[in-house]
Amino acid sequence: MGETFPLTEPDAQGRGDLGSEWMAFRVSSKCVATLASMLDNARHGWRKAYLDTQRGIIMLMAPSRAHETTGHGVDRIMGNLCDAAGVPCEGFKSTRLRRPVDPKNTGPEPDCAFYLGRKAVAYRKLAADGASADAGDAFLTENPPDLVVEVEATFLDSAKLSKYHELEIPEVWRTTGDAFERAVTVEMLSMKGEGYARVDESPVLGLNRDAVAALINEPAKNMFPGSPYEAAILSAAKIVRACAVVRGDCFSAAQPGSGRRGRDAGPTP
Repeated sequence: MGETFPLTEPDAQGRGDLGSEWMAFRVSSKCVATLASMLDNARHGWRKAYLDTQRGIIMLMAPSRAHETTGHGVDRIMGNLCDAAGVPCEGFKSTRLRRPVDPKNTGPEPDCAFYLGRKAVAYRKLAADGASADAGDAFLTENPPDLVVEVEATFLDSAKLSKYHELEIPEVWRTTGDAFERAVTVEMLSMKGEGYARVDESPVLGLNRDAVAALINEPAKNMFPGSPYEAAILSAAKIVRACAVVRGDCFSAAQPGSGRRGRDAGPTP
């Protein structure tokens, strides 16, 4: 017989500020590894699972409408910003992240994750060169995202931050509040020393947290010519582009289609 999981009542459970339900169990590392080997999310009502063999933690989550709406808004804004700034961007939504040494199917699932600049170009080149899906997975495992976003606080925030630090992810955003009610606030964390420090301005994008929150809270995220949202995106994109130039991650002259999807002409001389 397979291993018996000693799960009766969760060690902790609750509901996030956006209505998403979660429960967490503390078990042996062996139990977590066994579950990871047999996990098939398509068969479970819980749509997200966080498995941490080092800390012996299993956490299951069913995201709410508000959670998904806010996460989708962040993803859309990043696409619009990078497209306008001419900064290549690849998003991975809630892809599970792990190190090469971590067991398969373990690791945190951020609500959004992004490659910006050179990593985005290198990832796209793999696909253009006809690389396999396994090669794409291996690239993500070996090259952590430049930015991850967590929507809605949960029981395991500190554990996930520790894991992001192990993955060497330079920046993490955490949001609270519902974008539908235009009530989102953003906390920005930058990797420093043995952990993360709160910052008011993103080292990755150059934008301050209030500017990002204002974009997320904009109810009509459509790039119609002359719309307030378009004006806000274009203004913010100038800052994003300037920051990318300093990092060496800015590519050909900014023009629609040069960021998230479309052509990349290589680094600016």
